[in-house]
Amino acid sequence: MKKFNMRPLNLRNFAIGVVLLLIFVVLELFLAHQNLLRTDTAITLFLQGSIPRIFDVPLSLFSLLGSFEATGIILVIMGIAYWKKKKAIPYSFVLFGAILALELLGKFYVYHPGPPKSFFRYSLPFELPTAYVTTSYSFPSGHVSRTIYLSIIAFFLARILIKSKNMRATVMVLVALLFLLMFISRIYLGEHWFSDVVGGTFLGGALGILTLVYY
Repeated sequence: MKKFNMRPLNLRNFAIGVVLLLIFVVLELFLAHQNLLRTDTAITLFLQGSIPRIFDVPLSLFSLLGSFEATGIILVIMGIAYWKKKKAIPYSFVLFGAILALELLGKFYVYHPGPPKSFFRYSLPFELPTAYVTTSYSFPSGHVSRTIYLSIIAFFLARILIKSKNMRATVMVLVALLFLLMFISRIYLGEHWFSDVVGGTFLGGALGILTLVYY
């Protein structure tokens, strides 16, 4: 069994991760003192007016993939895949838990009310347990944070686990498209504002890159 050999700190990834995290904090502070309701509403109306209602159910089903339950399972599967290939535990994946902590801090303390019920288009007759956790506000989007976090790790795993360049590129493009769909679906379903998903992108992106600073 191979031992886990931690490489020196990747300063470039560390710097990028810190910068993205700082942008998230600045955006959080900005939203606490400014109102972007006009911009957020315009983008929501545009998406809901452009996407046919026939996609309500498919996008509602797809949104479940960004839940804490689903993304947690996916992360475990990724960890197992890494273990089978490298015979080492990806210790730094634990930053996944920091997403939840920072998400809850924002949703309880950053004054940023979510979309009104008139925008709500989630069309499934059930919700996962974490959906019943009520928070005061909507910034940032946890679904988007977790999805971009897993996307970055998926890019990393594709580089080390897939030998075929064409297959690797295909996987990366597919992962990028899935993230984009999650980004759009959270707005379209009336679950979050545009500013929420942008904040989620910076948060998950920062922690995803910081997760890999020793690889």
